Amino acid sequence: MRYFNIIPWILLLASVIPHQGLSQSILQCNCKNYPYDPTIPCYDYCTKNLLDSAQSSELIMILGLSDTLSKKIALIKEEYPLKSLSDYFARLSPEETQELKKTLNAANKWQRFYFNIPIVERNKFAIDMQQFILKKQEFEKTHG
Repeated sequence: MRYFNIIPWILLLASVIPHQGLSQSILQCNCKNYPYDPTIPCYDYCTKNLLDSAQSSELIMILGLSDTLSKKIALIKEEYPLKSLSDYFARLSPEETQELKKTLNAANKWQRFYFNIPIVERNKFAIDMQQFILKKQEFEKTHG
């Protein structure tokens, strides 16, 4: 009878242990250095975080994605619960997936660094950049 009391605990531990290993490896991901190490699962984890935190305008201006694809990614983020990078790819056409993968894989160190800046700081940077662009345009109008 005593053995039957231990079975639920064994089942509980068996279900938790594999997830613990995955969590530990994700915790070791350094998304500031590319290529990500270890590649699996860090590429998916870091790339998903980049897409999750990116605004449509950042995907266009910083990464160079097309306007159409960046807007579609924004809609996907609004409409679906995304648990993995493959959840993004599953909602894109093969051509869009190819464009996204190509753009992400070609991202340079500065682009990757930018997406590791906290969102609040990135938003301030975007506002400052907009103000700079407006001042530059105003200057160009008045000074030829």
